[in-house]
Amino acid sequence: NAARDRRRRPLTGVEEEVIQQVSDPSLRPRLAAQRRELEGVVSRILESIPARYREVLLLCDLQDLSYDEAARVLGISRGSVGVRLYRARRLAARKFGRERYRWE
Repeated sequence: NAARDRRRRPLTGVEEEVIQQVSDPSLRPRLAAQRRELEGVVSRILESIPARYREVLLLCDLQDLSYDEAARVLGISRGSVGVRLYRARRLAARKFGRERYRWE
């Protein structure tokens, strides 16, 4: 289905470049360092977000829970999950923009 269709279509230039970089052994240490740096940035961002927003973000985006499941876990309404998730994503995006600006 969708996965098969993606395999059938030709790769874009960006996709080919990423595959080449990942498969090039000389670039792996640099990619690993960049990944560690990015993980550090993401951790700092998550730590800086208020707990009520961070919890929803972690449950819905990282653990892939539905709004209803997250609402049950947190003991809040489904609507509150949606509002908190929106605010968490907005905060994270703003903070990521500032962080990215620092290491470019």
